[in-house]
Amino acid sequence: PISIFGALSSSALAQSALAAPDYAVGWFVMRATVKIRQPVNLAIAALVSKSLPGLSLLKVSPLLTVVNADADTRQSMASARRSLFRSLGRPGRRVLRRVLRG
Repeated sequence: PISIFGALSSSALAQSALAAPDYAVGWFVMRATVKIRQPVNLAIAALVSKSLPGLSLLKVSPLLTVVNADADTRQSMASARRSLFRSLGRPGRRVLRRVLRG
């Protein structure tokens, strides 16, 4: 599988940035603090889930596959999208549509 590190390492332009000591220090700090950051990640996920309840209905695993989702998953995704749009309000819906269009 292609990782972010592999993709960045294959770019000639990114190789000069990745060779910097800052990158090595950042990688080391990331690896050293992974267990400390997990409770923070969990707290952030709980806050997002509470503030946007429509996201809890979304099944993520079909989004990560290349094949089409089954009918139940498509219906669940449509329901989650509708719920998310309702919970965002008019300005939030405009921003989300703009982001999704690219």
